[in-house]
Amino acid sequence: MMTSLSPSSFTVTGSNFSSNGTVYIQVLNSSGSVVATSSTTADSSGNISVTVPSTQVLSIGTSNTTGTYTGSVVAVDEMTGKSSNAVSITLNVTIQTPQITLSTTSFSYVS
Repeated sequence: MMTSLSPSSFTVTGSNFSSNGTVYIQVLNSSGSVVATSSTTADSSGNISVTVPSTQVLSIGTSNTTGTYTGSVVAVDEMTGKSSNAVSITLNVTIQTPQITLSTTSFSYVS
């Protein structure tokens, strides 16, 4: 079975964070629970731009049920504890059923 995730990453940009401070990028499921976290450092002006692997988004869904799952991404300033606005994300999961083919479907037996 082939597994793929597209796109392979996404970019989070933001501003007004603490200068040169740590910023946590959190992926939340539809219940608001944090399911994945990564971090980056804001520049001297308090801006961030970080590429996050899309595999972190997989945590908002399930690995064995076809469906559409929603969640969100927020950035949290470690120094102030303030959270950014939440940006909604959607994960579309398709579970592929294994398929087979036969070179022939007709057999003969002579005794």
